[in-house]
Amino acid sequence: MSKQPEVQYRIKSFSEFSMSMLSSIYGPTFRTICPQSYTLRELNTACDHPEYKHYFCGPHDVPGAFCPNCMKPLLRLLAIDTRDERLGLTYCPFPIFSLFHCMTCEILNGVFYYQIHATDGRISILDYKEGTVQPEYIPFYPKPYPRHFQGQPIQLVPLSEEQQWYIINNQRLAEEYTSDIYTYDMEKREQFAKKINEFHKQYIRLKIDAHQIGGFPKLTQGWEVMTGQGWDGHMCPLCNQEMTFLAAIDDKNTDPRGFVGTEIGQFLFTWCSRCFVVEAVCLE
Repeated sequence: MSKQPEVQYRIKSFSEFSMSMLSSIYGPTFRTICPQSYTLRELNTACDHPEYKHYFCGPHDVPGAFCPNCMKPLLRLLAIDTRDERLGLTYCPFPIFSLFHCMTCEILNGVFYYQIHATDGRISILDYKEGTVQPEYIPFYPKPYPRHFQGQPIQLVPLSEEQQWYIINNQRLAEEYTSDIYTYDMEKREQFAKKINEFHKQYIRLKIDAHQIGGFPKLTQGWEVMTGQGWDGHMCPLCNQEMTFLAAIDDKNTDPRGFVGTEIGQFLFTWCSRCFVVEAVCLE
């Protein structure tokens, strides 16, 4: 039996490796709510005894969480229990806050900002892309888009050091490929594609296809595709300071169709701890 290749991050400590890579991949101003990354796991209420009330999808009654374009409740993707000390959010004056978006109007195609208020977690919408869209451009057309997806209590499971190492290196390779994607040197492109495939094959056991909270996010299309400015494009609309990475929610949910029905769909949420402002962007 062939020996499994040793993960190369063992040459350095994970923290040294992370800091040396972050400035070149995520940008010098990148910040995250906590260095450890967590993924979501469905809670088995018969066996698990959760300390916190994290909740995925489901209906909600959060005051102010109403789409100004569609005139219906915003779609909740995740409710985060700020009492969870691992996330570094215990300073928040509200015990729960939710990650919202809308899939049936122009909010889906723009940058969406809302502010959370104490103490009941109500929100006020700060900025959004105005306008409706033709029905055929709404996911799952001609069937009506759900008001909400079936909810489930979840718990946060930490990713291993190896998994986080894989995410960062995978992001590095993706950024290198994107920066060189328009080259006319087809041989160079083919060599780089081979390099990526070999990396994925070698570390297939570390592959992450899951939602993330905190840590270093696995992004489907990279920062540059989203803003054209890298991480520096994430600024709070109230204090004009850099936002902090909060969560990356993939297209998967309790419905087999997902949120928008595309494998590369992803929702990025960033956070301003000064103003309690959330920024939401859909990457497709």
